[in-house]
Amino acid sequence: MRSLPIARRALADRRRSLVIWAVGIVAYTAMILAVFPSLRGQTNLTDVMKNYPKPLLVMFGIDSENFDLGSATSFVNAYLYSAIIPMLVVVLCVLFGADTLAGEEDRNLLDLVLSYPVRRRSVVLQKALVLVIEAAAVGAALFLTVWIGGLAVDLRPPLGNLAGATVGLVALGVVFGGVALAVGAATGSKAAASGAAAAVAVATYLIWSMAKLVSWLEPLRWISPFWYTSGTNPIANGVAPRDLAAVVVMAVVPIAAAVLLFERRDLRR
Repeated sequence: MRSLPIARRALADRRRSLVIWAVGIVAYTAMILAVFPSLRGQTNLTDVMKNYPKPLLVMFGIDSENFDLGSATSFVNAYLYSAIIPMLVVVLCVLFGADTLAGEEDRNLLDLVLSYPVRRRSVVLQKALVLVIEAAAVGAALFLTVWIGGLAVDLRPPLGNLAGATVGLVALGVVFGGVALAVGAATGSKAAASGAAAAVAVATYLIWSMAKLVSWLEPLRWISPFWYTSGTNPIANGVAPRDLAAVVVMAVVPIAAAVLLFERRDLRR
């Protein structure tokens, strides 16, 4: 990291925030895992869940046909990897993506950042590297908590599927963090960056979740990164390499756009 001064500085500035986020996700995950032993064998609760309105279950990424609260794969997928944790990771990445260039410009700190003897493209790429590191850090915290905490409560989802789902989750966060980074690089507005990224995240989540219910949305599901990371019940079935590759490409595109937009933008006021 010595050759990456901007990335090193950004990580140092955000280490406290990152620790808080990781601890929060670990605490939430541990609390959810602690509930599992009391639900094992409670078939009546599973039946109740299956009788919920299908649109409500779909909105939270729950497979109503194969759902079983006593199953490790169904439990982890429904309560951790389908809605709540992915949205938390997306929020973390969007906040960083919006704050790291546009936020610094709002606070009149961008001149200080650009005073380093590096090209603009290097500035953006180092910021993107920090985005990936942050997403990977919380992803690793989640994975280790599910793995180690699962052993404590006799919950053992397939380790390979869990790892694949976690990698997909990290890539998902980088996608929307990259959108925020690109909009911030183009506009210099933190509000525009966070608002645009949040709008894209909500729109693509709705496309993914409602494609199973609304026939005309089904052909559009391929544009939603949620489809590739959560659409196939990744804890039970794993994540196909082609799906992970699709999400990685979706993450690279806005970062590349951020590089081009920031290089060509006139920063004079």
